[in-house]
Amino acid sequence: MSGTKWLGLVACCLVIGSAAAQTAKDAEQTLRDAVVKKQLYLRGFSADNLVRWRWDGSSLVEQSPRLHTLGVLTVRDVKFRGSKVEFAGERQTVVRTSDSPLALSAVKEEMRVEVDLSGGDVSGLLQKLQSLLFYPNLDAALADLPPEYRPLLPARVMDPTKTKQDRKACDCSSPSVATCGLSYADIGMPGMKPPSVAYSVEPEFSDEARQKMANGTVQVGLIVNAAGNPDYLWLARPAGMGLDANAMKAVSQYRFKPATCHNQPVPVPLFIDVSFRMN
Repeated sequence: MSGTKWLGLVACCLVIGSAAAQTAKDAEQTLRDAVVKKQLYLRGFSADNLVRWRWDGSSLVEQSPRLHTLGVLTVRDVKFRGSKVEFAGERQTVVRTSDSPLALSAVKEEMRVEVDLSGGDVSGLLQKLQSLLFYPNLDAALADLPPEYRPLLPARVMDPTKTKQDRKACDCSSPSVATCGLSYADIGMPGMKPPSVAYSVEPEFSDEARQKMANGTVQVGLIVNAAGNPDYLWLARPAGMGLDANAMKAVSQYRFKPATCHNQPVPVPLFIDVSFRMN
């Protein structure tokens, strides 16, 4: 092969390599522009401070969360390290309020989302990563929420057309209590007796809260099952400073006298305020 042909081949390879590198850089910049300083609804419903996702060859898989909530991440920065991407920012929680169907907690918790795209087409996945990690809006997040957790959100968030009076018209002897749109407010429906705490555990202060001499209250949502045990714990209102995980750990050990419907045990949603007070 002549020297001219060799030069032409090398030049072609350089152009292809440069184009590939440019495509990756463009994908990184496009993703950064799309998410930085934006409020984004997190897929996976994790309330952990560190969330890990990995590409398994066909889809993005989340490491199972320890804590669950409906969170909004305001992204501060995105870092790219080869096939790994890290989002850093502050998470707020969608909380229950008495006068609004939607509000974000005043508490903002530092959060990192680490994504490992090893084994995948990194440039191609970067172009889709925003939609793989975040919902486009609240409606999409609510539509994807597992049904076990739906009673732990305000009923008018889940179904704004269903009034409190409509739900109260239900009787707990319906074939499925869930068909009544059962929410926390509905445990007073005809024939229903609410659950009560039979055994509780004192929560532990976190090191951060102890160092700051800080008090706080964490609201934990849960389903009290027919056996009186807590299921599907949900961070309803955070306090931050490491107290949220400790509150959830304590409530997971609670035992209840279950709710009854015409004297038959039934699962119902319940909210517990866990208070941390320093003497």
